[in-house]
Amino acid sequence: MRKPAVGSTGLLPLLLLILLLVPILLSAGCLSGTGEGGAPVTTATASPAATTESATVLVTLSAPTLPPAETAAVTTAGPEGSSTTAPAATWVVPTYGATGDPRIIILQFQKEYFNADLPDCGMRKFFPEAATDPNYGIAGRQGTLVAHSEEDILRFLETNAVTNVTTVEAGRRITDYIEPATLGGPACSGMISTPTWNFVLINATIIGRNALPAEYAIGFNVRSKGVVVAQIRADRNLTLDTPALFALYVPLKTAEMERFDSVEMVFARKG
Repeated sequence: MRKPAVGSTGLLPLLLLILLLVPILLSAGCLSGTGEGGAPVTTATASPAATTESATVLVTLSAPTLPPAETAAVTTAGPEGSSTTAPAATWVVPTYGATGDPRIIILQFQKEYFNADLPDCGMRKFFPEAATDPNYGIAGRQGTLVAHSEEDILRFLETNAVTNVTTVEAGRRITDYIEPATLGGPACSGMISTPTWNFVLINATIIGRNALPAEYAIGFNVRSKGVVVAQIRADRNLTLDTPALFALYVPLKTAEMERFDSVEMVFARKG
């Protein structure tokens, strides 16, 4: 007996099985279409971190490098501008960048402020705290500096003003009011005039950020060759959002002017 030949009826079940499997494979992601008109593939990427712009700072200061406490000299400028020097005192304003410190609006200085230098003999008479102190200045790492107010300078000019001057100002042109060569009067006649002196004028404006009025120890750190060599103290009572202005006249030998590199402010709240 002959076996029946395999015909089209035998292929039908196989075709049906293939047609059933195709959609299952497509939905499972095992096959993908690449023809035109297919849905585009979207790749999700992590967005970059947001850039935060810092607020503009009018004056940026680096943290001071303080010399050893036992050798530092501190000068205090009182509210009226008079100043005293505490020998071999400790740095009393070591804080930098504490929360609530005053905001610095202006901090600048001008070397050799006056248009004429002053002879040593005259300086010894009118500014003895500077001219007669052998340790005064910034020649070494532990210098000593004092500061005078504008009122002090005006009194000095008025005391030495020539006869035809009735009104003086603490402007740069002191030769409009005095004759530097004769400063000190007859006692200085014939005396050696060197070393000569001039002043560094430091101007600063700060605004208190403390909620309640408070006393602040305020230090002006003077740097020479990158090192803090002296500090001028000018303590103030500060009030929220109220400006405090400073005008400090610092006597310095003209030979040391080039050593005066920069000045920065540090603060410490009292109590």
